[in-house]
Amino acid sequence: MKPEIIADSLVKRFNDLLVLNHVSFNVYPGEFLCIVGPSGCGKSTLIRILLGLEKPDEGRVEIHGHSPNPRMCKCIGYVPQDDALFPWRTVLKNVLFGLELKNENGEKALEKAHQTIKMVGLSGFENYYPHQLSGGMRKRVALARAVAVDPQILLMDEPFANIDAQTRALLQVELMNIWSRLRKTVVFVTHNVEEAVFLADRVLVLTKRPAKVKAEIPIELPRPRKRLSPQFISVRERIIRMLKEEVSI
Repeated sequence: MKPEIIADSLVKRFNDLLVLNHVSFNVYPGEFLCIVGPSGCGKSTLIRILLGLEKPDEGRVEIHGHSPNPRMCKCIGYVPQDDALFPWRTVLKNVLFGLELKNENGEKALEKAHQTIKMVGLSGFENYYPHQLSGGMRKRVALARAVAVDPQILLMDEPFANIDAQTRALLQVELMNIWSRLRKTVVFVTHNVEEAVFLADRVLVLTKRPAKVKAEIPIELPRPRKRLSPQFISVRERIIRMLKEEVSI
């Protein structure tokens, strides 16, 4: 199968600080790839390079055979750590924003927005503003906005950070349901190893800065995954040990 995303020997520096040191990986159509690594190792920088918001100093990225750039919004959806909702727009208007960028308006765009809002469990909240929503609900709106444009690829940079554990676990299940239904290609950055094992087809483990690929771990557990099963715990602990090796070096 031909990769949908190719990252080949990426190097990134900020002045004299080397952040990424020849990072290479592929992502295949419909795959759910999670990226974990020590704090500050360059995971968010890597996502920004995939988005075309940062340029690598060396190496290359290809998405559908082309270098990424911010104008690729038609094929890439992005969910940031900060939900980045427009406070002056309702839930419906926030979800419509990406469609507006694609020059999609009218009844068809409204139908798409309403369908996506229903998919993330927010029916009835279309006319609410972000300040009227809980943190978990705002995360759902951010996800709906990214999914509404029907991208082929979703890039997600710690999208479930800064919310309570119970809500986070629920959002993980909902994301899995959406992914199982739509089969988008997903690159998902997280600090949470349990989250990565629950979601991913494959986990990319990065070293401490300057980041290299330490390991690629296939997660060959049936879905839906049981967090307390011996197999789940074994994979989780294996990845945690790898990360601890980086912190203790």
